Amino acid sequence: MNILFDRNSTISAHKQKKLVKEQYSKKNWGLDLSLEDLALISATFPSAQQYGPKFERWINNYLGWENVKSSLGRGDSKIPGKEIYIEQKWNIRTDVGPGGLQHRFWQDIQYYLYGHVDDSDSDNIVVDIYLLTKEQVLDEAEILGAVPTHGTKNANILNENIEYSMSVKYNSEHHNRWKAKYGITLEELKNYAF
Repeated sequence: MNILFDRNSTISAHKQKKLVKEQYSKKNWGLDLSLEDLALISATFPSAQQYGPKFERWINNYLGWENVKSSLGRGDSKIPGKEIYIEQKWNIRTDVGPGGLQHRFWQDIQYYLYGHVDDSDSDNIVVDIYLLTKEQVLDEAEILGAVPTHGTKNANILNENIEYSMSVKYNSEHHNRWKAKYGITLEELKNYAF
């Protein structure tokens, strides 16, 4: 089996990975990048546990939203001067479109912002953003067949606070519907009347 391998390119990529890993963990690193460049770096090196909070911080910084402490159970963002809380869900995959794990529907959250990164073309990273009200997310959970993130059916019988997972299959009829119905640009989000 003949594998295309360029040792020097691989060494350069490995060095870059180590550098990005070191920088990426810094709280405010990447806030000066474009969303697409942050997405390119996030798709290349970090894990989902790292890139989710990084995107949340970038969005909050760009839009002037407030960061919300997880201990409050009110999502990731707050609109300044208003009691409006937003949960953010970020996904970098080409088999699944927008969606996420651990939807805590019992929490007092008014909006959900879903970010989806399509990194199938490294030269043209695409970031789609979707904004839904909590009511719309609850409707979509029914339509898409959200399932408990943890536990079995029997184990969840007595559980009042079940976390749900749901996703939209990439390039599906539902994905096209989401793009048309919930898709929003950064500029539209900046001017959105919450």
